[in-house]
Amino acid sequence: SGSTYYFRVYTANANSRVLFKVCVSNVPPPSNNDCSNAITATTTNFNCLQTTNGTTVAATESMPRCSGTGVAPVYDVWYKFIATQTTAKINVQSGLNFDAIVQALSNVTCASSYMQLQCVNNTGSGGLETVALSGLTVNNTYYIRIYNNTGHTGTNFEICLTNTSSSLPDLTITAGTQS
Repeated sequence: SGSTYYFRVYTANANSRVLFKVCVSNVPPPSNNDCSNAITATTTNFNCLQTTNGTTVAATESMPRCSGTGVAPVYDVWYKFIATQTTAKINVQSGLNFDAIVQALSNVTCASSYMQLQCVNNTGSGGLETVALSGLTVNNTYYIRIYNNTGHTGTNFEICLTNTSSSLPDLTITAGTQS
């Protein structure tokens, strides 16, 4: 804010005139730009048929990146959940040109302290990052921080949080022969 930016518009043909429009806008940051405004993630059972769309458009950096995950700026957004079981799985499907880094945190005091449970960056742009958490304390709040390892190139992703244990029996499929 308060900065002056200049840009140049030109045509390769000096004898031609070209009409153009310029639109400059101030995009507000996402509502979950800061830890204190983390969005409560919807928890599903077993699968990710219901996902939540996320974006880092106009997000700002709230804390340094995870150790060993590159040098690009960290434009992060926040989610949280209350553990209903001792295990949970977080899936983040990266969009075009988005290489998600997913950080799971506990004992969070926004903007001052936290305990990192995991920081995952196993795939590249467009990949699916999965964080499997165990040893959670039921009724405790846990935080999920997501940012793009490639800076602001891509901005969109989908997040899904699932319970990983169930009272339903395992399904076993056995191959057989037909007579």
